[in-house]
Amino acid sequence: MPKNSSMSESLANLIPAFSGKDGENITFWITQIKQIATLENWNKDKKAIVLKLHCRDNALKFLIEDPIASKENDFDNLAELLIKKFEKKQSFQEIQRQFSTISQKQNQSVKDLANEVSMVADKYVNVENTNQNCDSILKENLKLTKFLEALKPDISLEVKKFGPKDLKSALAHAINIESALEQSCDNSTNNISNVDIHNILKENLMKDQLIADLNKKNK
Repeated sequence: MPKNSSMSESLANLIPAFSGKDGENITFWITQIKQIATLENWNKDKKAIVLKLHCRDNALKFLIEDPIASKENDFDNLAELLIKKFEKKQSFQEIQRQFSTISQKQNQSVKDLANEVSMVADKYVNVENTNQNCDSILKENLKLTKFLEALKPDISLEVKKFGPKDLKSALAHAINIESALEQSCDNSTNNISNVDIHNILKENLMKDQLIADLNKKNK
């Protein structure tokens, strides 16, 4: 009974069911789950369970009958399978607008933002270009540029100081900075200075430099 009471108070109840019918936005639905999961600190297992329990009609049928989806229990993989199955075809103009308006939302983690940027950039490049040889370089440049642009200003400013060359390295720095900002919020006031951020980042920066040196030696 206590567990049921706890679930009744969860923000999971705010997540609408997804049926896979016309007019529903699978990407937005997945994003809702991710945002609530972040707020309530769900683990991957709970995210996968909530996703499955909120599927209805065509979506539920797909999870049960598809040979791959029926055996999948990882949230990220399930989300990817559902997106591939139910995402509506978009025009280039729609994808371009979606890409240009990406920005980090209030409760969105930098990791989720990077995933969003990566997913939309893949669609953007695939629609715009038929030459697959240039896709990889173009995608990586677009992802890095857009990620830095979409980050919250305080995080973006700090990440740019490291001069990241790709999305992966930018995300690694952003995660450290996000963690530092959260520590500052927990330990002090509403006002966070750059000095405070740099003090918290010192240890992480040393680790990053050691990793970078090791990577250079291994090349």
